Amino acid sequence: MTALMVGVNAGAVAEVLLGVLLSVSAWLGLSLPFAAAHLEFWGARRGRPEDRETGRILAGAAVCNLIGIAASAAGLLALNLARHPEALLPPLIWMAPVWFWAWLGGAGYAGLVLLVQSEAGWLARRPGLRAACAAAAGGLALFLAAAWGAGAAAIENPSVWPLLPESPWAAFGLRGAVLFAVHHALSAGAAGGVAVMLAGRRAFRWESAVPLSSGARFIRLGAGCLLAAAVLQTALAAGWVIDKGPGWIQLSFYGGGRPLMAAVAALAAGVIFLLEVAVSALRRQGNAPRAGVTAAALLLLVALALGGVRAGLEAAAAQRAAQAAQTKDGAAGREASR
Repeated sequence: MTALMVGVNAGAVAEVLLGVLLSVSAWLGLSLPFAAAHLEFWGARRGRPEDRETGRILAGAAVCNLIGIAASAAGLLALNLARHPEALLPPLIWMAPVWFWAWLGGAGYAGLVLLVQSEAGWLARRPGLRAACAAAAGGLALFLAAAWGAGAAAIENPSVWPLLPESPWAAFGLRGAVLFAVHHALSAGAAGGVAVMLAGRRAFRWESAVPLSSGARFIRLGAGCLLAAAVLQTALAAGWVIDKGPGWIQLSFYGGGRPLMAAVAALAAGVIFLLEVAVSALRRQGNAPRAGVTAAALLLLVALALGGVRAGLEAAAAQRAAQAAQTKDGAAGREASR
């Protein structure tokens, strides 16, 4: 495989990029329906047509996002099967009975998202029903994200594989599955906040019919969601690292080398600037039309850095496992020579 730089190859880079694309698409797929439901419901109740229009724009973005979810998921699965078939095929075979329900859940989510965006008269006359469909799509997306985390955790725990055909729920109790679901839920909150900030930006265009006060209100709402999600996500990450201990940190940085250190530095800088953008937008009472674009760029930087950190930690873990196996083989050889 063609080397891009020392220790990095094209397959690893493609895997990281596809993983980042899938993560961002999943975050938007989870947050956009909830944001659309919120704006549709409260816009109808409080007589704010601009809120309902913004909710429909976000619902349209959720429809477009379906393409990103499907393409990135298919590409990442195909790439992983090509690069790591011996590690991925056995758990996928054990989880074969679950695949029908996974496809059914994905089809149900896509159907609900398309229904929210439809112009059916019976749905347009009942904003509460449209909001309920959007909320149901968000709830189903949350369950699918938890199932994704459970599957990812089960792949790394071979002892669970024989239990999956009879009781797929066994994977949901794994510690990694819970952390994965919480991480993606908080990340979705940040992505949804950025999406609402971008929707509020259109009120500041001279040709827009949306009042400036509504645009500022959208930016305040999005910035508040972004700030809360980023703070909770930082606390979760700090607790996870502290739980791992200083020894694990030292070994990880030693195994990951400079790429891991650069990714961690980029992640920390991106989170700090993201918090600053959210606080600045709130301090200015939402009168910050460029805040949404800046926050979107910083969130993409954080997602890319997070993908680099995950790849570096996986490489360090693989190196430690190889060293442990080599040490074990050497000890066994010395024992046999005696």
